[in-house]
Amino acid sequence: MSLLKEKNHRSGLWLFLILFIVFIAGNLVIGAFFYEEFALYHQLVDVLIPCLVYLIATGQPIISTLKLNVGLSAKNIWRIFQLFLISFLIKYGINYLVAVLARIDSGEVTIRVFEMVPNLWVFFIAVAVIPVILEEVFIRGVILDHFRDVSLLQASVVTGVLFGLMHIDLGQLGYATALGIIMAAIVLVTGSLWGGILFHFFNNFTSFAVLAALKKMAESFPEIFDLQDILEVQPLETGFTDNLLMIVIAVSLLIAGVYMTVHYIKKMIRENGYEMPVSHVSWKGLFVNAPMGILLALYIGLNVVLYF
Repeated sequence: MSLLKEKNHRSGLWLFLILFIVFIAGNLVIGAFFYEEFALYHQLVDVLIPCLVYLIATGQPIISTLKLNVGLSAKNIWRIFQLFLISFLIKYGINYLVAVLARIDSGEVTIRVFEMVPNLWVFFIAVAVIPVILEEVFIRGVILDHFRDVSLLQASVVTGVLFGLMHIDLGQLGYATALGIIMAAIVLVTGSLWGGILFHFFNNFTSFAVLAALKKMAESFPEIFDLQDILEVQPLETGFTDNLLMIVIAVSLLIAGVYMTVHYIKKMIRENGYEMPVSHVSWKGLFVNAPMGILLALYIGLNVVLYF
């Protein structure tokens, strides 16, 4: 427990590993022994409770530790919305490359959740409310708070990778990591978890809104729209030249998205008077260590089970 009370990257990585194992175990138990609809809210048990137990056991003030006591200025809200719009370039670039090169559909998990829910209100809560708040509490609240001995870029990248690993699904790894990096930078620069929550809500609400609109169109015009046909994952059958062209476009959009994201985060740094911390920790030290090795082994093992 003394190690976890320290606020540095080592304690942050070990804490994430512990909470990640609890998250997986809780997810498996809830999925196996409880009815399907309750499983949609599993994060209330396997994310919220472990995080609260950790904060209470270590005697930390919950609200201030999670940075929930700091609000957002109107300018910060506008910048976050701009970053959200830019993130479409990054998501499209990553998701297309994953679909073409790895033949994995990044939206499959969201569609499975959509098919499980009894109505749109449940889907909204399961996609745009519970995971938005609780994943932010976990990653950008509890875990990010430990990365005080590294730079803004290092803290954002490492916790972004952890956020990608938390999603377990290979299809979500790329874009979840990229968005995790952006959200970590927002929280660090603004000093408020509400920044991460707002960006996360924009992102997840978009998925909800698109699928909800498709469902409504299928109900209103059944002779034109077949929801099952729309949602069914279709393999890419384009030729080599078309694929190559689309890869070039995807990479170009990805580069443009990254460039614009860096530009607007730098603007936020200036506008918030954020002082960049000096890091004496190497990138190798952040990624080549025992907890990262165990996490990677767990992640690979879980995906082997899921896909094979």
